[in-house]
Amino acid sequence: LVTKLREMTGITLECSPGSHHWKNGIVQNANRQLTTATRIRINNLKGAKIAGKTVMRADTLWDLAYTHGVACHNDTPPTVNNDRGYNLRRDQRFSQRTTMHTRPLRKFGE
Repeated sequence: LVTKLREMTGITLECSPGSHHWKNGIVQNANRQLTTATRIRINNLKGAKIAGKTVMRADTLWDLAYTHGVACHNDTPPTVNNDRGYNLRRDQRFSQRTTMHTRPLRKFGE
């Protein structure tokens, strides 16, 4: 399916070794932003209460913090306005759904 889509659209696949991460600046920047967001969430969890228990080692919740960071990142509109006068989220640009609708996100740690 992906191969057919690439053939139809003329998209070429270019691979680079993992040691050459600087060759894809967009992905590298997203990874940096998500890592920063995850570290902030981890720091905010220290001493917090989740399900009645105090968090002693927040570093064990890295996956949860990263997933929440990704959800927030994907739900945040870019700073560029579209022709409708409001910002579109990444999923709206991808799916072409342009209604003014925000998804409910729970507070991190609930």
